[in-house]
Amino acid sequence: MTVIYPSPLLVLCDSPANYRGQPGVEFFRNLPTVWDETVVLNADVAKTIVIARRAGPRWYVAAMNGDDAATLTVPLDFLGKKRWALNGFADQPDGADYTAVKADQQTVDAKSTLQLTLLPAGGYVAQLTPIK
Repeated sequence: MTVIYPSPLLVLCDSPANYRGQPGVEFFRNLPTVWDETVVLNADVAKTIVIARRAGPRWYVAAMNGDDAATLTVPLDFLGKKRWALNGFADQPDGADYTAVKADQQTVDAKSTLQLTLLPAGGYVAQLTPIK
């Protein structure tokens, strides 16, 4: 939600103490508050949305899901000619613990696709940093 909505303050409005020690909290440390570019990668009203936003040299990809589980194939063709280090976070596949986060690291480029399996009301987020 912090990448999809225009401002992280719209969704991070409680006490910082609620985030300390939580899995995936490192994602928020350098999260931009202003975006240079936005690309809608997938959208189905009231069902799913996948957005990519760029701030400086980094891209952020985020997905939010509606009431039904969904599997999405997301092309990364907006990335250009570079290779990218992707650090992603998703809900645990079994959904047993809604606070559990599954981390993923991989190298991607514009020919890559992400296969996102989203739980009901689930989500995904990734930071992509260019590899020099």
